[in-house]
Amino acid sequence: MTGKKSKVLLVGWDAADWQIINPLLEQGKMPALARLLNKGAWGNLVTLDPPISPMLWTSIATGKRPYKHGISGFTEIAPNKKTVRPVRVTSRKCKAVWNILNDYGLNTNVIGWWPSHPAEKVRGVCVSNFYGVLPKDETDDWPLLKGTVFPEIFADELAELRLNPNELTADIMRNFFPHAPNLFAHNDAVLRSCMRILAHATSIQAVATHVMDNTDWDFTAVYFDALDHFSHLGMKYHPPKLEAVSDVDFQKYHYIVEAAYRFHDMMLDRLMDLAGDDCTVMLVSDHGFESGRNRMIMLPNEPGAPALEHRAYGVFAAGGNMVKPGQVYGASLLDVAPTILNLFGLSTAKDMDGNSIQCIDKEVDKAFIESYDSIDETESSAEEFSSIDQQLLVDLEELGYIKPLSPNAENEIILTENEFYMARSLADGGKLEEALSKMNRLVNLQPETERFANFYATLLLRANKLIDLELWLQTQKSSDFTNYIQGLVYLQQGKPLLAARKFEEFSTNTNANLHLQTARAWLQAGNIDLAKKHAQQSLKLSPENTSVLNLLGNLAWQMQAWEEALGWYFNSLKLLYYQPHVHDRIGQCFVGLNLLQEASNAFEVSLKMQPNNTAVYQSFTEVLKALGISAESNFKRVHENVKPAIVVTGFPRSGTSMMMQILNAAGVPLLVDDVRKPDANNPNGYFELEAVKSTASNQKYLNKAAGKAVKIVMPLLRLVNPTMPLKVIWMDRPIDQILKSQETMLGKPSSAINLQQASRLKEEQERVETWLNQHPHISYLKLDYNVLVGSPEKQLQKLLDFLQINIDLKTLIKEIKPKN
Repeated sequence: MTGKKSKVLLVGWDAADWQIINPLLEQGKMPALARLLNKGAWGNLVTLDPPISPMLWTSIATGKRPYKHGISGFTEIAPNKKTVRPVRVTSRKCKAVWNILNDYGLNTNVIGWWPSHPAEKVRGVCVSNFYGVLPKDETDDWPLLKGTVFPEIFADELAELRLNPNELTADIMRNFFPHAPNLFAHNDAVLRSCMRILAHATSIQAVATHVMDNTDWDFTAVYFDALDHFSHLGMKYHPPKLEAVSDVDFQKYHYIVEAAYRFHDMMLDRLMDLAGDDCTVMLVSDHGFESGRNRMIMLPNEPGAPALEHRAYGVFAAGGNMVKPGQVYGASLLDVAPTILNLFGLSTAKDMDGNSIQCIDKEVDKAFIESYDSIDETESSAEEFSSIDQQLLVDLEELGYIKPLSPNAENEIILTENEFYMARSLADGGKLEEALSKMNRLVNLQPETERFANFYATLLLRANKLIDLELWLQTQKSSDFTNYIQGLVYLQQGKPLLAARKFEEFSTNTNANLHLQTARAWLQAGNIDLAKKHAQQSLKLSPENTSVLNLLGNLAWQMQAWEEALGWYFNSLKLLYYQPHVHDRIGQCFVGLNLLQEASNAFEVSLKMQPNNTAVYQSFTEVLKALGISAESNFKRVHENVKPAIVVTGFPRSGTSMMMQILNAAGVPLLVDDVRKPDANNPNGYFELEAVKSTASNQKYLNKAAGKAVKIVMPLLRLVNPTMPLKVIWMDRPIDQILKSQETMLGKPSSAINLQQASRLKEEQERVETWLNQHPHISYLKLDYNVLVGSPEKQLQKLLDFLQINIDLKTLIKEIKPKN
């Protein structure tokens, strides 16, 4: 950590949305947030799939996707294997940002995070998400559950700060129902729900302000779920009035959402005052909430249905002396934890999925740490199952997030739903094969569950498993969904006219995605006018769909309408910045406008996101050449955070397979397949990748090579287009020994050396060495095969130093098993 001592307050507002906030800011109704934004940074925060809050808030706290952090839903099976309970923090498999800060001697407070029960033993105060949960009967006898507060000595003191809904008066609630003064007298159900939500939020605020005011802290995180609950309850009544909402209900309930946001602004005002001017304040939400024409009056009867009301874009706002003011683009909720670490001068860990949001004016150690989870494990307080668990289950049922069940419900219900959520998380993270494996089990287990089958089909399509998908279609009854999937199959098979006709069989004209796919089909068929027509209809129905914006950009790009295309692409990037293909297209548009410096910048961004894209690298190189700039001088900057691929090279029979075996023993991941089987000549295996043989025409396998070892024999090495950093291990064996070994392998031993062949190999070695020296971003190490086999210690130490690996040499020596 460097510089002045940092102090950070992280405030979580579940489901907060700029579409609601911005009009209130313009009307001066959220002055505290306006104060934060005055000299601060702001922007969208892209959510993850599935938008399930405990999974998302854990990703915010860890910088990792759910399949890494382990929280897989709202509920879990208790250790007794019989009881269903609300998800616990003990299911989290990695450290949260507050645990990491504790490891560096910093004091942290954690208030109400979801999930955080039982309270973690932090260096500070932890109040779990069970705090403030009131039994349904709203009794005054309201004991605090064991494990809710750490240190436990503060439990009685903090318990007194909770607010019972019955303490809320009609005057207080009139702020939420200004046009319905008689609701209290009628014990209105919506009013009672608002009172419970408001009382819980007030309890969280009370304990947060008390802890902040009475402890010495460096970092405090406080989470409010109230906006999400208020929105699920009242968004259908929010202006503008929906046709399905009666005039009477609209009059009574239309102010709920606005009042909720204004109340949160009042709470934020107090939190910022307590934090002080020297504190960086960060406000985030895990997702947004539909507030326009896409609002839902009725939800389908399925678990997690309320998540259908969520928008993909949450809120990010930050202010303080270490924050650069202005709008930020493309931030993800995975970026929050790395940003907090950077605020404290700590680097992002390599095993995190996010990166620091580019709004921090703070000196940070650029060197990535492998993982913070290697430091001591975290501990949680002791806990017990109680009526609070039961009440949380009831609350989740009433909101529609889980099916009605008892604490003794069959485990399969919970396990199946959580496995579905985890499959979606894997797919969202690009791990399609692992997601398909889970979904294959689920569709076989519950073939009648439509949402499982539908998601399975979309995964097959994404993985380009068209044969499997067509076999699946044959087992399904005809429906709108199967017809839609069949149209997508036609599209992927290059049959756009069949796809367009299939899509246009649908009677509905209100499905944005259907219009999008129809537009793609007509574009592929060459009918620009029909493609544009359907794309515009899709945009009207879904104005924040990046796929639609990109398609409209592509249509303009195809017509060489460069400025129009740029407009569509930039609008897309404002919503989702991490789109390397869009940055590439922007570069191409700038080339078309002869704005070469701007083109260079766009290509560079694309390459940083996808460093081994040969086509983009070629475009980047050509633009730099036109600008009179050396491409090599920019290569290191573009690839500064990219793990190099490790290439093992040499002629066949020079020890390349043995070296791959050594690397495997050293813990280096290998990029191999099992196409070529072990045989008498290489009984331990060849450790090859079949795709390498096609290096001259197709180098897509290099997309997966970062941080891994791949064997590329010397005649193919010079064909590699080096668009990523490489560490080359050259197995150097005398040419006469190589030729003799090759002849023995082929069953054609000879006492004489083929001098012409030996000369060709020698020339190829010289060409390869020249090629390697021409690329300064490629480092290489020659290892003498004979010395490695005879006296391996020094050669292996050179290897470990080259790769920066620390491992016992004895582990590697036993892998040296020469064969001819």
